[in-house]
Amino acid sequence: METIKYPVGIQTFERLRQDGYKYIDKTDLVCKLVNNATSVFLSRPRRFGKSLLLSTIDAYFRGRRDLFKGLAIDSLTEEWEQHPVFHLDLSGCSYLDKDSLELHIDMYLTRWEKIYGDENKNRDISSRFASLLVLAYEKTGKKAVVLIDEYDKPLLDTIEEERGEIHGYFKDVLRGFYGCLKSSDPYLRFVMLTGVTKFSQVSIFSGLNNLNDISLDKRFSTICGITPEELETELSEGVDKLATENGMSREETLAELKERYDGYHFASDLRDVYNPFSIVRVLDNCQFGNYWLQSGNPRFLAIKLREKGIDLMSLQRSMETSAQLQDVDLAMTNPLPLLFQMGYLTIKGYDRTFDEYSLGYPNREVKESFLRLISMIQNDQPEDMT
Repeated sequence: METIKYPVGIQTFERLRQDGYKYIDKTDLVCKLVNNATSVFLSRPRRFGKSLLLSTIDAYFRGRRDLFKGLAIDSLTEEWEQHPVFHLDLSGCSYLDKDSLELHIDMYLTRWEKIYGDENKNRDISSRFASLLVLAYEKTGKKAVVLIDEYDKPLLDTIEEERGEIHGYFKDVLRGFYGCLKSSDPYLRFVMLTGVTKFSQVSIFSGLNNLNDISLDKRFSTICGITPEELETELSEGVDKLATENGMSREETLAELKERYDGYHFASDLRDVYNPFSIVRVLDNCQFGNYWLQSGNPRFLAIKLREKGIDLMSLQRSMETSAQLQDVDLAMTNPLPLLFQMGYLTIKGYDRTFDEYSLGYPNREVKESFLRLISMIQNDQPEDMT
Protein backbone atom coordinates (compact mmCIF):
# COMPACT_ATOMS: atom_id res chain seq x y z
CA MET A 1 0.00 0.00 0.00
CA GLU A 2 1.36 3.39 -1.02
CA THR A 3 2.10 5.69 1.90
CA ILE A 4 0.09 8.89 1.94
CA LYS A 5 2.26 12.02 1.93
CA TYR A 6 0.62 14.63 4.12
CA PRO A 7 1.65 18.25 3.38
CA VAL A 8 3.20 19.05 6.74
CA GLY A 9 4.62 22.55 6.36
CA ILE A 10 3.95 22.59 2.58
CA GLN A 11 2.27 25.81 1.50
CA THR A 12 3.20 25.85 -2.20
CA PHE A 13 0.61 24.42 -4.58
CA GLU A 14 3.21 23.57 -7.23
CA ARG A 15 5.35 21.54 -4.85
CA LEU A 16 2.32 19.86 -3.32
CA ARG A 17 1.05 18.69 -6.71
CA GLN A 18 4.38 17.79 -8.30
CA ASP A 19 5.68 15.86 -5.28
CA GLY A 20 2.49 13.87 -4.74
CA TYR A 21 1.27 15.29 -1.44
CA LYS A 22 -2.34 14.84 -0.39
CA TYR A 23 -4.51 17.72 -1.60
CA ILE A 24 -8.11 18.45 -0.64
CA ASP A 25 -9.65 19.78 -3.84
CA LYS A 26 -10.93 23.33 -3.28
CA THR A 27 -10.57 24.38 -6.91
CA ASP A 28 -14.32 24.55 -7.58
CA LEU A 29 -14.47 27.36 -5.00
CA VAL A 30 -11.31 28.93 -6.44
CA CYS A 31 -12.96 28.96 -9.87
CA LYS A 32 -16.08 30.61 -8.47
CA LEU A 33 -13.99 33.19 -6.62
CA VAL A 34 -11.67 34.30 -9.42
CA ASN A 35 -14.45 34.47 -11.99
CA ASN A 36 -16.99 36.35 -9.89
CA ALA A 37 -14.86 38.91 -8.09
CA THR A 38 -12.08 41.37 -8.86
CA SER A 39 -10.82 42.48 -5.44
CA VAL A 40 -11.29 40.42 -2.29
CA PHE A 41 -10.11 40.14 1.30
CA LEU A 42 -10.19 36.95 3.37
CA SER A 43 -9.56 36.72 7.08
CA ARG A 44 -8.85 33.33 8.65
CA PRO A 45 -6.98 32.22 11.79
CA ARG A 46 -3.30 31.35 11.52
CA ARG A 47 -2.41 27.98 10.05
CA PHE A 48 -5.70 27.67 8.21
CA GLY A 49 -4.45 27.32 4.64
CA LYS A 50 -4.48 30.94 3.45
CA SER A 51 -1.00 30.66 1.92
CA LEU A 52 -1.86 27.48 0.04
CA LEU A 53 -5.03 29.13 -1.27
CA LEU A 54 -3.09 32.09 -2.67
CA SER A 55 -0.48 29.76 -4.12
CA THR A 56 -3.27 27.86 -5.89
CA ILE A 57 -4.68 31.10 -7.31
CA ASP A 58 -1.16 32.10 -8.35
CA ALA A 59 -0.76 28.88 -10.35
CA TYR A 60 -4.17 29.32 -11.96
CA PHE A 61 -3.42 32.82 -13.23
CA ARG A 62 -0.02 31.72 -14.52
CA GLY A 63 -1.86 29.25 -16.74
CA ARG A 64 -0.34 26.18 -15.06
CA ARG A 65 -3.05 23.80 -16.19
CA ASP A 66 -0.66 20.86 -15.80
CA LEU A 67 -0.84 21.30 -12.01
CA PHE A 68 -4.65 21.10 -12.00
CA LYS A 69 -5.06 17.88 -13.95
CA GLY A 70 -7.84 15.82 -12.41
CA LEU A 71 -9.08 18.64 -10.18
CA ALA A 72 -12.49 20.28 -10.40
CA ILE A 73 -11.29 23.51 -11.99
CA ASP A 74 -9.78 21.60 -14.92
CA SER A 75 -13.25 20.70 -16.19
CA LEU A 76 -14.75 24.08 -15.29
CA THR A 77 -12.25 26.24 -17.19
CA GLU A 78 -11.82 26.16 -20.97
CA GLU A 79 -9.22 28.90 -21.51
CA TRP A 80 -6.18 29.21 -19.27
CA GLU A 81 -4.90 32.73 -19.83
CA GLN A 82 -1.55 33.74 -18.43
CA HIS A 83 -1.41 36.97 -16.45
CA PRO A 84 1.49 38.76 -14.78
CA VAL A 85 1.26 37.77 -11.12
CA PHE A 86 2.61 39.88 -8.27
CA HIS A 87 2.60 37.58 -5.24
CA LEU A 88 3.82 39.29 -2.07
CA ASP A 89 4.22 37.19 1.07
CA LEU A 90 4.64 39.27 4.22
CA SER A 91 4.71 36.28 6.56
CA GLY A 92 8.36 35.38 6.00
CA CYS A 93 9.95 38.19 7.97
CA SER A 94 10.13 39.47 11.54
CA TYR A 95 9.38 43.18 11.60
CA LEU A 96 11.46 44.41 14.51
CA ASP A 97 12.72 47.76 13.21
CA LYS A 98 11.50 50.52 10.90
CA ASP A 99 13.55 49.46 7.89
CA SER A 100 12.49 45.80 7.91
CA LEU A 101 9.14 46.24 6.15
CA GLU A 102 10.37 48.41 3.28
CA LEU A 103 13.45 46.20 2.82
CA HIS A 104 11.24 43.13 2.56
CA ILE A 105 8.95 44.76 0.00
CA ASP A 106 11.98 46.13 -1.87
CA MET A 107 13.23 42.56 -2.34
CA TYR A 108 10.05 41.71 -4.25
CA LEU A 109 9.98 44.96 -6.21
CA THR A 110 13.59 44.48 -7.35
CA ARG A 111 12.78 40.97 -8.54
CA TRP A 112 9.74 42.19 -10.50
CA GLU A 113 11.63 45.15 -11.96
CA LYS A 114 14.11 42.75 -13.54
CA ILE A 115 11.17 41.27 -15.45
CA TYR A 116 9.05 44.28 -16.34
CA GLY A 117 11.40 47.29 -16.09
CA ASP A 118 12.61 49.73 -13.47
CA GLU A 119 11.53 53.18 -14.64
CA ASN A 120 10.83 54.31 -11.05
CA LYS A 121 13.40 52.25 -9.16
CA ASN A 122 14.70 55.29 -7.26
CA ARG A 123 11.29 56.35 -5.97
CA ASP A 124 9.27 55.17 -2.97
CA ILE A 125 7.87 51.63 -2.87
CA SER A 126 4.30 52.73 -3.64
CA SER A 127 5.35 54.56 -6.82
CA ARG A 128 7.52 51.65 -7.88
CA PHE A 129 4.69 49.17 -7.41
CA ALA A 130 2.18 51.33 -9.30
CA SER A 131 4.71 51.71 -12.13
CA LEU A 132 5.27 47.96 -12.28
CA LEU A 133 1.56 47.26 -12.72
CA VAL A 134 1.47 49.59 -15.75
CA LEU A 135 4.69 48.17 -17.21
CA ALA A 136 3.44 44.61 -16.80
CA TYR A 137 0.27 45.45 -18.70
CA GLU A 138 2.19 47.20 -21.47
CA LYS A 139 4.66 44.32 -21.81
CA THR A 140 2.19 41.41 -21.74
CA GLY A 141 -1.08 42.97 -22.87
CA LYS A 142 -2.71 41.29 -19.85
CA LYS A 143 -3.99 42.83 -16.67
CA ALA A 144 -2.04 41.97 -13.53
CA VAL A 145 -2.98 39.78 -10.60
CA VAL A 146 -1.94 40.96 -7.12
CA LEU A 147 -1.86 38.47 -4.25
CA ILE A 148 -0.77 39.66 -0.81
CA ASP A 149 -0.36 36.99 1.86
CA GLU A 150 -0.60 37.93 5.56
CA TYR A 151 -0.97 41.63 4.81
CA ASP A 152 -1.25 42.35 8.55
CA LYS A 153 1.89 40.52 9.76
CA PRO A 154 3.93 43.74 10.26
CA LEU A 155 1.10 45.20 12.35
CA LEU A 156 0.67 42.09 14.49
CA ASP A 157 4.42 41.94 15.10
CA THR A 158 4.40 45.49 16.49
CA ILE A 159 1.04 45.67 18.21
CA GLU A 160 2.61 45.81 21.68
CA GLU A 161 2.83 49.21 23.35
CA GLU A 162 6.64 49.34 23.43
CA ARG A 163 6.68 49.12 19.65
CA GLY A 164 4.01 51.74 19.15
CA GLU A 165 6.22 54.08 17.13
CA ILE A 166 7.20 51.35 14.68
CA HIS A 167 3.60 50.16 14.51
CA GLY A 168 2.42 53.64 13.53
CA TYR A 169 5.15 53.91 10.92
CA PHE A 170 4.18 50.55 9.41
CA LYS A 171 0.55 51.67 9.19
CA ASP A 172 1.60 54.66 7.12
CA VAL A 173 3.83 52.57 4.86
CA LEU A 174 1.13 49.95 4.25
CA ARG A 175 -1.57 52.56 3.76
CA GLY A 176 0.41 54.09 0.91
CA PHE A 177 1.54 50.79 -0.57
CA TYR A 178 -1.90 49.19 -0.62
CA GLY A 179 -3.54 52.47 -1.58
CA CYS A 180 -1.78 52.53 -4.94
CA LEU A 181 -3.93 49.57 -5.97
CA LYS A 182 -6.97 51.85 -6.20
CA SER A 183 -5.40 54.13 -8.81
CA SER A 184 -4.09 51.08 -10.68
CA ASP A 185 -7.51 49.51 -11.15
CA PRO A 186 -7.46 49.74 -14.99
CA TYR A 187 -4.41 47.45 -15.02
CA LEU A 188 -5.69 44.83 -12.56
CA ARG A 189 -7.48 41.56 -13.33
CA PHE A 190 -7.73 40.24 -9.75
CA VAL A 191 -6.58 41.36 -6.30
CA MET A 192 -6.67 39.27 -3.13
CA LEU A 193 -5.39 40.01 0.34
CA THR A 194 -5.36 37.56 3.22
CA GLY A 195 -4.62 38.02 6.89
CA VAL A 196 -5.66 37.09 10.38
CA THR A 197 -7.16 40.46 11.21
CA LYS A 198 -8.95 43.35 9.57
CA PHE A 199 -7.45 46.56 10.89
CA SER A 200 -9.70 49.53 10.16
CA GLN A 201 -6.90 52.01 10.83
CA VAL A 202 -4.85 50.88 7.82
CA SER A 203 -7.49 52.53 5.60
CA ILE A 204 -7.03 50.01 2.81
CA PHE A 205 -10.61 48.89 3.19
CA SER A 206 -11.95 52.41 2.76
CA GLY A 207 -9.35 53.34 0.15
CA LEU A 208 -10.19 50.33 -2.00
CA ASN A 209 -13.92 50.85 -2.20
CA ASN A 210 -14.36 47.79 -4.38
CA LEU A 211 -12.53 45.40 -2.03
CA ASN A 212 -15.02 42.71 -1.10
CA ASP A 213 -14.58 41.16 2.33
CA ILE A 214 -15.58 37.50 1.94
CA SER A 215 -14.58 36.46 5.46
CA LEU A 216 -18.21 35.87 6.50
CA ASP A 217 -19.51 34.99 3.03
CA LYS A 218 -21.26 31.61 3.19
CA ARG A 219 -20.36 30.90 -0.45
CA PHE A 220 -16.72 30.63 0.62
CA SER A 221 -17.05 29.49 4.24
CA THR A 222 -15.17 26.24 3.49
CA ILE A 223 -12.57 27.56 1.03
CA CYS A 224 -9.97 27.07 3.79
CA GLY A 225 -10.01 24.16 6.22
CA ILE A 226 -11.39 20.64 5.97
CA THR A 227 -15.09 19.78 6.05
CA PRO A 228 -16.45 16.64 7.77
CA GLU A 229 -17.33 15.23 4.33
CA GLU A 230 -13.76 15.78 3.09
CA LEU A 231 -12.35 14.13 6.21
CA GLU A 232 -14.52 11.04 5.82
CA THR A 233 -13.95 10.62 2.09
CA GLU A 234 -10.68 12.13 0.85
CA LEU A 235 -8.86 11.39 4.12
CA SER A 236 -10.66 8.13 4.86
CA GLU A 237 -7.53 5.98 4.65
CA GLY A 238 -5.74 8.22 7.13
CA VAL A 239 -8.66 8.06 9.55
CA ASP A 240 -8.64 4.25 9.41
CA LYS A 241 -4.90 4.12 10.07
CA LEU A 242 -5.27 6.53 12.99
CA ALA A 243 -7.98 4.29 14.43
CA THR A 244 -5.83 1.18 14.12
CA GLU A 245 -2.74 2.81 15.64
CA ASN A 246 -4.76 3.98 18.66
CA GLY A 247 -6.83 0.84 19.18
CA MET A 248 -10.09 2.62 18.37
CA SER A 249 -13.00 1.98 16.04
CA ARG A 250 -13.53 4.25 13.04
CA GLU A 251 -16.60 5.75 14.70
CA GLU A 252 -14.69 6.46 17.92
CA THR A 253 -11.85 8.03 15.93
CA LEU A 254 -14.18 10.32 13.98
CA ALA A 255 -15.88 11.35 17.22
CA GLU A 256 -12.52 12.15 18.83
CA LEU A 257 -11.37 14.16 15.81
CA LYS A 258 -14.63 16.12 15.83
CA GLU A 259 -14.43 16.94 19.53
CA ARG A 260 -10.80 18.04 19.33
CA TYR A 261 -10.47 19.80 15.96
CA ASP A 262 -13.88 20.48 14.36
CA GLY A 263 -16.40 23.22 15.11
CA TYR A 264 -15.12 26.26 13.22
CA HIS A 265 -17.88 28.23 11.51
CA PHE A 266 -17.11 31.19 9.26
CA ALA A 267 -20.60 32.17 8.11
CA SER A 268 -24.24 32.16 9.14
CA ASP A 269 -24.79 28.76 7.49
CA LEU A 270 -22.75 27.18 10.32
CA ARG A 271 -20.97 24.70 8.05
CA ASP A 272 -18.42 22.79 10.11
CA VAL A 273 -14.72 23.21 9.29
CA TYR A 274 -11.81 21.34 10.86
CA ASN A 275 -8.51 23.05 11.56
CA PRO A 276 -6.34 21.72 8.68
CA PHE A 277 -3.07 22.31 10.54
CA SER A 278 -4.07 19.98 13.34
CA ILE A 279 -5.74 17.36 11.15
CA VAL A 280 -2.69 17.01 8.89
CA ARG A 281 -0.42 16.53 11.90
CA VAL A 282 -2.72 14.07 13.63
CA LEU A 283 -2.97 11.90 10.52
CA ASP A 284 0.75 12.19 9.77
CA ASN A 285 1.80 11.33 13.34
CA CYS A 286 -1.10 8.95 14.03
CA GLN A 287 -1.29 10.60 17.44
CA PHE A 288 -3.83 12.96 19.00
CA GLY A 289 -2.47 16.14 20.53
CA ASN A 290 -2.79 19.89 20.90
CA TYR A 291 -1.01 20.95 17.74
CA TRP A 292 -2.58 24.34 17.16
CA LEU A 293 -1.15 25.94 20.31
CA GLN A 294 2.32 24.82 19.27
CA SER A 295 2.03 26.76 16.01
CA GLY A 296 2.04 30.26 17.46
CA ASN A 297 2.63 32.50 20.44
CA PRO A 298 -0.36 34.66 21.57
CA ARG A 299 1.79 36.78 23.89
CA PHE A 300 0.50 40.17 22.73
CA LEU A 301 -3.10 39.00 23.00
CA ALA A 302 -2.57 37.88 26.60
CA ILE A 303 -1.01 41.23 27.47
CA LYS A 304 -3.86 43.21 25.91
CA LEU A 305 -6.56 41.18 27.63
CA ARG A 306 -4.82 41.48 30.97
CA GLU A 307 -4.39 45.25 30.57
CA LYS A 308 -8.09 45.71 29.82
CA GLY A 309 -9.22 43.53 32.71
CA ILE A 310 -11.47 41.53 30.40
CA ASP A 311 -13.80 38.92 31.93
CA LEU A 312 -12.45 36.12 29.78
CA MET A 313 -14.81 33.41 31.01
CA SER A 314 -17.86 35.33 29.79
CA LEU A 315 -16.55 36.00 26.29
CA GLN A 316 -18.02 32.87 24.74
CA ARG A 317 -21.53 33.94 25.72
CA SER A 318 -21.27 37.22 23.81
CA MET A 319 -23.16 38.43 20.75
CA GLU A 320 -21.69 40.50 17.92
CA THR A 321 -23.00 41.88 14.64
CA SER A 322 -21.27 41.05 11.35
CA ALA A 323 -19.87 44.59 11.17
CA GLN A 324 -18.35 44.26 14.64
CA LEU A 325 -16.82 40.84 13.93
CA GLN A 326 -15.03 42.11 10.85
CA ASP A 327 -13.41 45.21 12.34
CA VAL A 328 -10.54 44.98 14.83
CA ASP A 329 -9.91 47.89 17.14
CA LEU A 330 -6.24 48.16 18.07
CA ALA A 331 -7.17 49.79 21.38
CA MET A 332 -8.94 46.53 22.27
CA THR A 333 -12.01 48.30 23.62
CA ASN A 334 -13.82 45.24 22.28
CA PRO A 335 -11.63 42.10 22.19
CA LEU A 336 -14.22 39.82 20.58
CA PRO A 337 -13.41 40.57 16.92
CA LEU A 338 -9.73 39.84 17.50
CA LEU A 339 -10.45 36.64 19.43
CA PHE A 340 -12.80 35.53 16.65
CA GLN A 341 -10.41 36.37 13.83
CA MET A 342 -7.50 34.67 15.61
CA GLY A 343 -9.55 31.49 16.04
CA TYR A 344 -10.04 31.43 19.81
CA LEU A 345 -13.78 31.94 19.35
CA THR A 346 -16.04 30.98 16.47
CA ILE A 347 -19.65 31.40 15.40
CA LYS A 348 -22.08 29.18 17.30
CA GLY A 349 -25.39 30.65 16.19
CA TYR A 350 -26.91 33.39 14.07
CA ASP A 351 -29.94 35.64 14.65
CA ARG A 352 -31.04 36.85 11.24
CA THR A 353 -33.47 39.41 12.66
CA PHE A 354 -30.76 41.40 14.42
CA ASP A 355 -27.79 40.21 12.31
CA GLU A 356 -26.13 38.95 15.49
CA TYR A 357 -23.70 36.08 15.93
CA SER A 358 -23.28 34.14 19.15
CA LEU A 359 -19.72 33.03 19.86
CA GLY A 360 -18.03 30.15 21.61
CA TYR A 361 -15.01 27.86 21.61
CA PRO A 362 -14.66 25.93 18.32
CA ASN A 363 -13.44 22.71 19.92
CA ARG A 364 -11.57 21.09 22.78
CA GLU A 365 -8.12 21.87 21.37
CA VAL A 366 -8.83 25.60 21.25
CA LYS A 367 -10.65 25.62 24.59
CA GLU A 368 -7.66 24.04 26.30
CA SER A 369 -5.36 26.55 24.61
CA PHE A 370 -7.56 29.44 25.68
CA LEU A 371 -7.81 28.24 29.28
CA ARG A 372 -4.04 28.00 29.35
CA LEU A 373 -3.93 31.57 28.08
CA ILE A 374 -6.25 32.62 30.90
CA SER A 375 -4.03 30.88 33.42
CA MET A 376 -0.96 32.69 32.09
CA ILE A 377 -2.73 36.03 32.44
CA GLN A 378 -3.96 35.34 35.95
CA ASN A 379 -0.51 34.22 37.04
CA ASP A 380 1.13 37.25 35.37
CA GLN A 381 3.21 35.09 33.02
CA PRO A 382 2.73 36.46 29.49
CA GLU A 383 6.27 35.62 28.40
CA ASP A 384 5.93 31.83 28.27
CA MET A 385 3.07 30.78 26.02
CA THR A 386 4.49 28.21 23.70
